[in-house]
Amino acid sequence: MSGARVLACQAFPTHPAQGPPRPAGHDHRMATRRTLLATTLGAGLLPTISMRSRAGALYDEYAEEYDGLESGRAAQLLGLAGLRGRLASMARGDVLEIGAGTGLNLPWLLARPLASYTALDLSGAMLAGARARLARAPPPPFPVRFVAGDAARLPFPAHSFDCVLSSYALCAMDRTDAALSEALRVLRPGGRLLLLEHARSELWPLNWYQDRTARAVAALSKGCRWDREVGALVRAAGGEVWALERHLLGTVVLLEAEPRA
Repeated sequence: MSGARVLACQAFPTHPAQGPPRPAGHDHRMATRRTLLATTLGAGLLPTISMRSRAGALYDEYAEEYDGLESGRAAQLLGLAGLRGRLASMARGDVLEIGAGTGLNLPWLLARPLASYTALDLSGAMLAGARARLARAPPPPFPVRFVAGDAARLPFPAHSFDCVLSSYALCAMDRTDAALSEALRVLRPGGRLLLLEHARSELWPLNWYQDRTARAVAALSKGCRWDREVGALVRAAGGEVWALERHLLGTVVLLEAEPRA
């Protein structure tokens, strides 16, 4: 995300001054597109999951238009697809993805020699998109399952996975601490937590700007907070951070961690 998301809201008038009659549902669809574009213009990103049930319904509504914005030209120019590939390249064994959305990470994950893959999201419509993406791909040599659920209350026993990963989802969660604790709980000893997330930059005055616009940006982007110290959150939840790379002036981080012994 960037300040462009906030400014973008003024770029699209709510009602055109004139034009031909509009089909039923036009205003609703255009409002959806305007909201999504306003929150993705800066970085081509949209959070996939929120901890509240209303967020599941919200992303159900946006599911059909999500891919075109999330994987659009802006995201490609900023190198965000490459970062998704980097994230997936570290996955191994039995993998759980939280906030899996429409399965944008699937092309890379299906190419990995995994033991199994589980996709979890709060939105049933998003998961339907992920299932459709899987159906269009060659059959993977490992089992794949899709689970509608809350990242803050994972429906899995402790030590169920070798890897838990997430991309651009934690930033939109109300209970990030609970989601991270749950992710670490379901990891086996020696397992890896892999995150690709929005984060507070280390650079001033960018971090100053993030701090002062965080609430406004969250209001425009369905709760996404771009001012969080991701590494500190992981440590507070009981994780040991092994590696943390900063990208896009530090506003995106690629992090690898494991449960603290």
